[in-house]
Amino acid sequence: MKKIVSLLVVFSLMVGVLLVPVSAVEPRWTNTRLVILQHGYVNGSAECVMAIDGCLGATISNVDITLSKWNGDRFVLVASIVNAYSDDQCFEFYWIVPNVELYCTYRLAFTAEVHRNGTVEELSMHKDVFYTPNN
Repeated sequence: MKKIVSLLVVFSLMVGVLLVPVSAVEPRWTNTRLVILQHGYVNGSAECVMAIDGCLGATISNVDITLSKWNGDRFVLVASIVNAYSDDQCFEFYWIVPNVELYCTYRLAFTAEVHRNGTVEELSMHKDVFYTPNN
C-alpha cells in the first residue's frame, strides 16, 4: 500500500492534478480494497497509473490494460498490455504511451481478476480524460 501511495504522489506532481476517485460511488468488492486509475497528458505522451490493492492473501491475474482515443463515434485502440499479473496482493503499473494528441479524449481501461480464498472477483473499469496542456 505504501508503494501505491508513493506512486500516486509522484504521478500527481508530474501531471499537476489532484487525484480523484474513479467514480463518485465506490464499488464494494470482496477481494479488493482499492483501485486507482489515472492518466493525463505530459509532453506529448500519455502518462498512466493503474493500481489494484487486493485484500490480504489475494493474487491478481489476467490484467488487460488499454489506452484508446475517441474518434467521433467510437474509441480506437492506441496501445495495450495483455495478461499482466502479480503474485502478491498489489498490482501497480506505470505506463508512458508516446505520441498522443492534445484536445482529444482518451480512455484508460482495464479488466482483471483478483483471486482469494478460492474465489475470483472480476474487475473492469475505465476513465476518460480530455487531454489539454494542463492535465
